[in-house]
Amino acid sequence: MIGGALVQKYPNTLKVFSIGYLDGIKRAIDDPRAAKQVESHHTKVTDPKPLEDSYQDGKKVWNKDMTVDAEAIKLVLEQSAVAKLPRWTRGDFSTTR
Repeated sequence: MIGGALVQKYPNTLKVFSIGYLDGIKRAIDDPRAAKQVESHHTKVTDPKPLEDSYQDGKKVWNKDMTVDAEAIKLVLEQSAVAKLPRWTRGDFSTTR
């Protein structure tokens, strides 16, 4: 998904981003309560039911090992509020898995 020129031009930025992303995912998986608190803070949602639903949906699509999972892409596209996204396919994102 990331072109070679971008990787060559900004290798440290991409490395730090990837490390931060994976750390955040690990923290969300290890501490669901804290993950829901963070989401509640940023979305201003306080009802536990939608926060739990969102957390469970997130667990289905969180990229834990930096691979591209076709089912996760499909789920995100199907649940997207952006009108154009459902017309895209997983091939628009990657040819892996």
